[in-house]
Amino acid sequence: MQAKAAEYLLAFAEQTVPGLRGLDGKATSAKIEQRYSELLGALRWFIDERRTDEALRLASSLAPFWMATKRLEEGSEWSDRALASPDGTDAARGETLFQAGLLAFWRGDDDRAFALHDQALAIGRRIGDPTVTAKALTGRARIALRRTGVDEARRLCHEALAITEGTADRTGRSNALHVLGVTAQMAGEFLEARKLMSERIALARETGNYATIGLEASNLAMVERQLGNLDQAEALSREALDISYRRGDDWATPLMISGLAAVATQRGELERAATLVGAAESLMEAQGFEWPPDERPHYERVVATLAEAKDSDELERVRVAGRAMTPAAAVDSRSDLAPNAMRAQLTIGSIVIRCYEFDKLLAFWQEALHYVPTRPAKDGWVILRDPDGTGPNVSLDQTRERRSGKRSRLHLDLYTTDQKGQVERLVKIGATRYPWRYKPDDDFVVLEDPDGNLFCVVEVPSEP
Repeated sequence: MQAKAAEYLLAFAEQTVPGLRGLDGKATSAKIEQRYSELLGALRWFIDERRTDEALRLASSLAPFWMATKRLEEGSEWSDRALASPDGTDAARGETLFQAGLLAFWRGDDDRAFALHDQALAIGRRIGDPTVTAKALTGRARIALRRTGVDEARRLCHEALAITEGTADRTGRSNALHVLGVTAQMAGEFLEARKLMSERIALARETGNYATIGLEASNLAMVERQLGNLDQAEALSREALDISYRRGDDWATPLMISGLAAVATQRGELERAATLVGAAESLMEAQGFEWPPDERPHYERVVATLAEAKDSDELERVRVAGRAMTPAAAVDSRSDLAPNAMRAQLTIGSIVIRCYEFDKLLAFWQEALHYVPTRPAKDGWVILRDPDGTGPNVSLDQTRERRSGKRSRLHLDLYTTDQKGQVERLVKIGATRYPWRYKPDDDFVVLEDPDGNLFCVVEVPSEP
């Protein structure tokens, strides 16, 4: 291999691998896979040529790909080879040590992970790098959760947050917020956990890191479930699972499915829980991953509940059926794994409004329903979701031309116990009254949104 080719492949990895965190993660992974043998060739060339800094950079760049594609052993071996090379900058070595520590952690080799994170921490402190230092501290905190408990993990995370305070670092702080949120959840401090997890989701939204958004939504679902907010917990788990599915992230999928199993268990839907937990187990075993310390107690509680149920033998049969599902089948059934793991169901994911006045419609429907975008509007498309997770999504799809001819037969019925007040509010923010021929007993008012789409405001009785 020529030097220019190796340097090009290093640049390719450093520019492409971060895309694994986005919604195009599956396509990004395929792009890396196509050049994987070349990338390993470049890594071997850098090592052989004693170009240690480039070898370390390429190894740390490939680490997220190794984890995403379950190449934990292979990634550890290549990382060790790069780290065994002499010289190289401290910054590059510190980052590679941290990534190698994560690979060892997910393999369940805590001793090796601790040693690698400890070396990264020493380098980070010596060179005054807040990101390397904070990431290494949170790496040790993850191990502490398995070994010594919550208190030590929290101490390490608070140290990481203090180090990154007032710096430009985002990654180290995000890692610390993650582990600190996990420790708060494990300690039963659910409101604190909610605050920390929400802050991390906000940081991830700023950078478009949907891998983090999905994983943290799953963690937040765990918190909401323990607070008794089962509808919110299920909505968060479904959002996380949808992100995982769209990204092609098999690694995170079993954790999301396990969260849905826990919700089903708490609701007493044990047959559904058995199917879900069986599917989650199958995925975890296929990937060779250990259950994370914060996830394991909830998984074990579901399993124990199923074993203690009166119809435990039947539930075990259902659980085995779930385990027999292929990973693809488990993901494809993400919207609602049916109790017998065989019956497919359809649910309404979104009500789509095609419109010409996209910006006006976006502002109008956000104000009208108090919905929020699932992600920033792009290329004339946006999905608005209910922040409480109870209502259906509403999507806006921009068209190039104004509508002509007959109106669409699809419209929204908005229910309210204060029809007069809501109609007045909607008119103030841009709706107009449509000249409908009302009958005496009609309980609805027909309005047009700013793009001319009809919708109804329907009066419903108050709860007794």
